[in-house]
Formats: sequence, structure tokens, C-alpha cells
Amino acid sequence: MVKNAQQEESGWGRHYQIGRWAIRHLELLDQLNCGSAEKMDYCKKHWENPQVRKYFIDLCMKSKEYGLALNALDESISLDYNFTGLLCDYQKLKKEIYLITGDKKSYVEQLWFLLLNYNTDNLETYRELKQQYTEDEWLEIIFEKLPPNAQIDYFYLEEKLYDRLLDNVLKSPGLYKVQKYTEFLKADYPEQILQKYAVELNQEASTAKNRKRYQEITTVLRSVMEISGGEEVVEKLVGEWKKIYKNRPAMMNELGKLLKK
Repeated sequence: MVKNAQQEESGWGRHYQIGRWAIRHLELLDQLNCGSAEKMDYCKKHWENPQVRKYFIDLCMKSKEYGLALNALDESISLDYNFTGLLCDYQKLKKEIYLITGDKKSYVEQLWFLLLNYNTDNLETYRELKQQYTEDEWLEIIFEKLPPNAQIDYFYLEEKLYDRLLDNVLKSPGLYKVQKYTEFLKADYPEQILQKYAVELNQEASTAKNRKRYQEITTVLRSVMEISGGEEVVEKLVGEWKKIYKNRPAMMNELGKLLKK
């Protein structure tokens, strides 16, 4: 079956079928109690296949041949450079090997590499890396090193840096972030949060054209009313909209339902 698959046209399907049957061959070798050397030799015959290399790396890990595993991972990174998911898996496994072998310098470097290149919004990697520093050291370097595309709001929340989180929320267009973080910010910054809602909801109201959107807006308004001072803000918005959008009966109907509640 491996030979048949090798004669198919190139492409991911060919790689998959070769890997599938090569792994089956390796499983049979395992059931026959063949030694690691024989299985490793077979892997090298099909080294171009990612599934086979993964099997080889797992074999190295089980036999604690970490040097061989690292070499195989580096080769895999070169061979599979077009596949981001595979590359991330390889880099994570390198990190685990450095941890197992006690190579702290390489372990910390690999954590930084993962955080900055693959896991920019991954709190697990972030927390693992943070454990390698004191609190003061960490806060001094982390926000300088994070790349521009990092979801920095995740990390502000993680560190309870609510003033920075608020600034990030206020600068973000739309309702997404303010809705996401209202629960964490409304107690200390109700006025700023309410002002953000007012600006964004006015924008939403100006472009809304159907009942579904009006219903979505009134749902947001109900949540705003739960913030300290929110009822006054909502009453003001609704009063203004009744004058500006009086010719939108569906909108007036939905706003009327809001005020009855």
C-alpha cells in the first residue's frame, strides 16, 4: 500500500496515504516486538513524510534519546516550513525537551520564541514564561517585547492592569472590546465606559436599517442600564433617537419595549 501511494500524483493526499500505511507498517513492527533500531531505519526510508517523522520523534522521546529528537525536529521545521500548524507543534515539543533535559537557557528562549511568533494570544505560554522571572522583571520587559499584532488586552487583564486595559478598550473601534471587558472595568471606570457605549451606540443607531439590528441595539442598551449611571445615559440616548429617527417605526417600537421594562 505504501508503494501504491508513492505512485500517486504529488500532493497532500499522497503524503497522507504514504504516512497512513507507513505508520501501519511501524505498528506491525511494534506488535512483532521488533527493536527500535529496525523501526528507526524504516522511518528514515520515508523521512519526507511528516507522520513518519512524528512517529520517529515519539520513539526517540520514549527511549529518552533527546538529542536525536531535537535533530529530527529541526529537520522537520526545515521540511515542513509551509505548514504553520506543524511548525508550532515542533517548536512546542522542542520547548518540552529543553525543560526535560534541564537546559533552562534554551527553554526560556524557546518560550519567548513561541510567545512572540506562534502563541501571541496564548495565556498558557505567557504564564509559563512569566514563572521564569520575578514580578518586577516581568512587568518591565513583557510589554516591550510583545509584537504589534499581540492581543495585548488579554495580558493587561491577566496582570490586572486595568488602567491600561481601559485605554486599550477606549481606543478600540466598535462595541466588541467594551462589551468584552465591561465586567472588569465598570466598577472603577463607569463614566469612561458609559461614554464609550454612548459614542459607539450612536454610530450603530445611525447605520441600523432593520428590526434585527434595532433589537441588537436595545439588548446592548439593557446591559448599559446595569452600569452605575447607565439608566440616565440610556434615557438620554433614547430621547435623542426619538427625535432623530422618528420616521423609523420599527426602531421606535423596539425602543418603546425597552422603556417599558
